[in-house]
Amino acid sequence: MTEPSLPTQQHNEPELETHETALADHEASREAELEAGRMSWRDHVNDLRHSMIVSVGSFLAIVIVSLFFFEQLYSVITQPLYDTLTRLNLDKAIKFRTVQGAFFFHVKIAILSGITFGVPVFTYQLWRFVAPGLYKSERNLGIALVLMTTFFFGSGVIFGYKLIMPVSFDYLLSYAMTMSDGSQLLPDITLEDYISTFTKLILAGGLAFETPVFIGFLSYIGLVNHHQLIAGWRWATVGSFIIAAILTPPDYVTQTLLALPLMFFYALSIGIAWYIGRRRGLV
Repeated sequence: MTEPSLPTQQHNEPELETHETALADHEASREAELEAGRMSWRDHVNDLRHSMIVSVGSFLAIVIVSLFFFEQLYSVITQPLYDTLTRLNLDKAIKFRTVQGAFFFHVKIAILSGITFGVPVFTYQLWRFVAPGLYKSERNLGIALVLMTTFFFGSGVIFGYKLIMPVSFDYLLSYAMTMSDGSQLLPDITLEDYISTFTKLILAGGLAFETPVFIGFLSYIGLVNHHQLIAGWRWATVGSFIIAAILTPPDYVTQTLLALPLMFFYALSIGIAWYIGRRRGLV
């Protein structure tokens, strides 16, 4: 019998070389993209300064405008508390302990407005600063990332305002009571305490809802994948409750209300990372 020939191996060698050449060309193209976006140290400093000026300027502009709408903002901010006080037949009053207490309450409300409404500007300026160090396909995500960040942060703020606050206030203030001997255990709520609690719950809700955007971006640029996220789900669960305990009042009801969305969005992030990996053929 004659020895079998090996035409397949010889036939595949040109294809292999073509594939390797295409990969090399692709890597060279991506390196050229990075090289085109590279900036000098001075350019980076100037770009950072520009982003800081725009961000701070926008923040201050929103703060100043907010001071002219204090009464409307005060009505919105205190509504969850007043609703709870009304339901529990408690006195609808917020007091301040110091002479300057009301003044600082105005300032804190304006600052909170500047942070909340300035998120789109802050996000875009941050993206604008880091974009030169990314590939072209990654830089094209800029507008979508700003829109998603704004949407999820706004949704988290509404979640904190509409759900966490009413449930938390109802639970905590339900401990106010009149004893059998006629003595009373009543709340004495101050501006300082209330604005601190309100700010924590608003920002906690907003940041919690940013989880899928943050992890999705890390997955897109290749820093994490769905396998790593699945492997770390136990730590993520523990971390969700730790974060909730830090950002909310010290009661299990409020902490659970914040921890549950964190865990849900972590699970959603696994699905997002899987989808991104599937699109890239890495699954």
